[in-house]
Amino acid sequence: MTNKYEEIVENLDGYPPSQGSPALPLPVSDEQLDKFEMELGFPLPADYREFLQDYSGYGFSNPVFPVVENGRLTTETVFAFYDASPVMYQASIENYDPDSDTVSLYLGLALVRSMMGVKEIGWPPELLPIACDMGGNQICLALSGLRPGAIFFWVNAPGEGSDNIYLVANSFDEFIHLLRPST
Repeated sequence: MTNKYEEIVENLDGYPPSQGSPALPLPVSDEQLDKFEMELGFPLPADYREFLQDYSGYGFSNPVFPVVENGRLTTETVFAFYDASPVMYQASIENYDPDSDTVSLYLGLALVRSMMGVKEIGWPPELLPIACDMGGNQICLALSGLRPGAIFFWVNAPGEGSDNIYLVANSFDEFIHLLRPST
C-alpha cells in the first residue's frame, strides 16, 4: 500500500535517516507504533501515524511553512522529522545538560515530561516534539489539551516580550500540506 505522503516527501527532497542513526528500520510496523503509543501514554493521530510508517526519521532540504509569530506572518523551516523510537528520546535524556547552550537541541519527550526545568523552557507537557529546524526550534504535535492533533512551532530563544509557542496547523495532515520547497 502506498503512503499518502509519498508524493509530498518526494517533492520536498526527503531522504531516509543516515547509517548509524538510532532510527527504526523502515517501514515501521503497526506493532512498533503501538509500543511507542503505550510508552507515550497517548494514541497518535492517524495521519501522523501513517507518515511515521514510511518516513520516521526522514531529513529534508529545509522546506518552509508559514507561521504567524507575534502578529507577523513569517516562514520557518523543517530540517528533520524525529523517528518513532524510544531510543531517540533516551538519547535526549542522556545528552541533557542544563548548563549547555545546546540544551534546546536535546528536548526529547521524556526530558519534557520528567525533568524539573520544563516550566523554565516554556514547553507545555502535552506537546510531543516531532521535527526540528537547524536552529533547535521544535515542531510539536499536541497529544492532548485544548487542541489535540494540532501542530505548534516552539521557538527556543524568543525575543524579549515575545511568545515562544505558535499554532501552525490543526492537524499533521494540514501541516505536511503547508510545506513548500525553500527557494
